[in-house]
Amino acid sequence: MNKFCPYCQSEQEFTSKKGGLCCKCGNDYITEEELAEYIAANTIDTSIIVPPHKYPSWVIGLLLVAIASFGMSIPKIPSLFNASRQMDIGDKHLENFDYDEAIKNYKNILKKFPDSKAAKINFAICSFGNTKPDDDEIGLSALTDLSLNDSEMKKIKAVMPKEYEMLFYTEKR
Repeated sequence: MNKFCPYCQSEQEFTSKKGGLCCKCGNDYITEEELAEYIAANTIDTSIIVPPHKYPSWVIGLLLVAIASFGMSIPKIPSLFNASRQMDIGDKHLENFDYDEAIKNYKNILKKFPDSKAAKINFAICSFGNTKPDDDEIGLSALTDLSLNDSEMKKIKAVMPKEYEMLFYTEKR
């Protein structure tokens, strides 16, 4: 006579009509008749269960949007690495007070990424630090519409001509 353990789903053959203990989990076995009753009592309406391999359409849509946005950003990676490398080179020129070379690097960065705040600030510092008077106005125009924190403003004021300082104001937040 076959006995069935509903806990670990194992089946063994026993000669005794009484149940026995499952050798896997230690729970009682049940007879085939009891198994039929158990299955009938524990049936689940499978029409309301979503199979594990079928996801709702909104999950698939969200996944497709994430994959598409990742795919659209991949072509920008080389230019970001190039801009980062040019930023490092420009920073080294700025540290060595080689403003003309630093300005070239920052201009290249601003051509590709015109919203780069760090490139605009360093470009302005180089323009103010350079001895060419026309570069002061170019440096000032690079700072247009930028919100600067105290440390950034301190770096700029170190090289900015005094007559331009009155054009900036401190905004309380």
